This record gives sequence, C-alpha cells and structure tokens, in this order.
Amino acid sequence: MTWIPQIPKITLIIAALAICMQAPTVFAATKPKPPLLFGSLEMPKVGIQKFKRWTGMLKRVKNGKALQAAVPNWETFITSLKGKSPFDLIKTVNTFVNKIEYQTDPTIWRNDDFWATPEEFYKKTGDCEDYAITKYMILKDLGVDPNNMRIVVVKDLNLKEYHALLAIYTDDGHILILDNQVGEVMLHTRVRHYKVMYSINEKQWWRHL
Repeated sequence: MTWIPQIPKITLIIAALAICMQAPTVFAATKPKPPLLFGSLEMPKVGIQKFKRWTGMLKRVKNGKALQAAVPNWETFITSLKGKSPFDLIKTVNTFVNKIEYQTDPTIWRNDDFWATPEEFYKKTGDCEDYAITKYMILKDLGVDPNNMRIVVVKDLNLKEYHALLAIYTDDGHILILDNQVGEVMLHTRVRHYKVMYSINEKQWWRHL
C-alpha cells in the first residue's frame, strides 16, 4: 500500500493467548482502560462518511453476496473451526486469508487505492487493506464484536510506505494484530516499526498522534 491515507452477535473473549507473555485474563473484574495502539495517543472522532473508500466498500458489502457465497470453500472452512478456542479461531482466520496472493491496486483495479469487499478480494486478490477488511468481515460473521475491531492505517518506518492491518481489542486490555506481512497473530507491543495514522470501524474513527 503506497498511497497516503484519507484523513479518513457476541463479544469474543480471547482465551488462549501465549505469545511470549502470560496469557491475558479471560474475565477481568473491571474492564481496563484501552491500551495505546503502538504507543500512540488517539482522539476518537465521529463521521466516517469522509472515508469514501471505507464507506463505499461497506455499501458494496451490504449489496453484494453473503460471505457464505463470496468466500471459496466456506463450509469446509467453517467446519475446520469446530472445537477451536477463540484465539485459535482468530489465528485460523488470519492464516486462511493470508494465503491469498498479494497484488497491488494499480495492477488489479487501475486505481492507486481501492478498498475491496471480501467478494471482490476473492475474485481478483488485493493488497494490505483488502486482507484486513476480509479478516474483519469474516470474524464479524463468526461472532467477534465489530466494536472491538479496527482497520488501522500505518506508516511502515522500515519500508517508508503506508500499510493497513486489523487490530482486535480484547476485553482484558490487549490488542491483537493481524497483518498480511506476518504469519502469526501478535500483540501490538511486539511491533515497533509502525506509526499509526488513523484507525476506523463501522461506527467511528480515531486520529492517532
């Protein structure tokens, strides 16, 4: 993703996190204050309408095929999730989506930055934000509260490029990062080379400093 950003069911408890740290508590007595994503300060904002690529994609999702019809081998994939812990489910979705071939928007769409629906992504493949969007939509369908998820646009300080990923906020104060450039699901504290530009979901967006 080389283009500069636009500036613009049931809560799933993460139960089995074991990434170089003690697993988070499943049920916290008091819900902790949300952590600072990649150490950034954030300001919640209303009015996602200004993010035309995001809202346009949401509209096409609403008017398009259901995930069951859009995602190849959906029934087989769902069957493979039976008996998995919530965290293993998230890892499986991350791996499942990351298998799709990466291609840039100019190559596919003749457009510098096109935000694809899962249906469009599986038809033509896509780039970083398309992986994040598809993970978001699949996890939402599987029961993850969309209020606990955000599409995050960052500046990769190593590659000097803009990038997008999915962040999941757990009930016990952690943030899980699902990134098409990384095979594993990670805690945000393990990532040091991203500077957050903004994050967004279906209700609001956040400016990060």
